[in-house]
Amino acid sequence: MKDTERAEAIKRDRALVLEDPQKREHFVKFRALSKPIIDELSGLGYHVESLGELRHQGKPWKSALPALLRWLPKIDNPDVKEEIVRCLSVPWLC
Repeated sequence: MKDTERAEAIKRDRALVLEDPQKREHFVKFRALSKPIIDELSGLGYHVESLGELRHQGKPWKSALPALLRWLPKIDNPDVKEEIVRCLSVPWLC
């Protein structure tokens, strides 16, 4: 899947989630909890809206590794923690 196709698929999926009030509430909470991580990644030059977007880039982002590893033990929310672990598990990380 090309980067543009992947980005469009993410936008479509996000739109579907936001239509359901219960899913929207979960999404808003997830975004708020992951915002400090996204802000730090942005400072490193990774302009993404979510951790999933970072993971789906399909290109190396090794310089984000220390930030993700630093955040992992600080996060209590299992969904955000899982998303960090998923980021760390992609083969194109390095």
